[in-house]
Amino acid sequence: MKKDYIQHLSEKMEKELLKPENAGLLKMIADDDLVFAVRKGKPMVYFSGGVFCWILTNKKGEIYLKIDPSYAKKEKRPGRKSKDEPLAPPVYIPEYLELLNSLNGEEENHKSWQKQKDGWLKNKEEIKKIMKNFYINVKRNEEGERRHQIAVNNNDFSEDVVVLDFEYGMVGETKDEAKKHGKINKVDIIALVRNGDKYDIAIIELKVGTDAFRGKAGIADHVKDFGEVLKPKAKDCIIKSVVNIVNIKTKFNLIKNAPAVFNEDILTKRVYPAILVYEYERDVQAVNRMIKDEIDAAVREMVNPPGELYYSTTNETNCKLSLELLTKNKA
Repeated sequence: MKKDYIQHLSEKMEKELLKPENAGLLKMIADDDLVFAVRKGKPMVYFSGGVFCWILTNKKGEIYLKIDPSYAKKEKRPGRKSKDEPLAPPVYIPEYLELLNSLNGEEENHKSWQKQKDGWLKNKEEIKKIMKNFYINVKRNEEGERRHQIAVNNNDFSEDVVVLDFEYGMVGETKDEAKKHGKINKVDIIALVRNGDKYDIAIIELKVGTDAFRGKAGIADHVKDFGEVLKPKAKDCIIKSVVNIVNIKTKFNLIKNAPAVFNEDILTKRVYPAILVYEYERDVQAVNRMIKDEIDAAVREMVNPPGELYYSTTNETNCKLSLELLTKNKA
């Protein structure tokens, strides 16, 4: 398994983040609304279903932050009436665009946290406001927002469920599969679930509403993806990633009440899949029957279906997870 798909922070980046002069950055992202994640050795911070900032290094090896100026868009672009018609240019909110560009720094010598920090620390709440506007008026992302709320509301080891990562990319079991498919899938949520004095790992696919039950990225597709994720090499990759993620977040004070020592010995090595649906219009039991039908149809086509698979539907508005919720129904 490629190391890139064992989530880890590069040693160089870790040392940079732990330097005293960068303490303000770690304090800024230790925010209950923000989620720190690592992708291919590089850190980033999420908010409201999108990337709040990428944490990068300049040519001198110094840390700097980058944000996508597209968040300054005012509204969704109108669709084209025909293929020959050019797309309308995007419309930006001028003050939003000016702020985001100023935070990024246009020239190389402006790209360092030490030169950026006053702007970022002063405007952190304004950045959140800009991103919220984007995801309300430009690009709705209900599932991304719900996924983010689940992450920020389940970040404490004093609870039974701790969410560690989301949109976790997996590759194939073999080089041929990886080359052919690239990332086999992205797991919506990876969580630790207390089991006595140890923890199981739950890999969770999330749905908000029933519109996306079928077709590409529907429930049947996810069930087939679970078959890949639970193969020995991919499963080992998840276990090693979980240990790395907990230790990174603990070191940076980005997770609450973590054990003093966290290694593979604290894990049961049980990794199980679950499908979790938030639905507010249909009857919960009726939705559960729909999920079960989709799971059964997928399993009939599989040579090696998942050994265990759970599913549940909730109409709760809060985003707290529990063992009962994740294991309510076994397929």
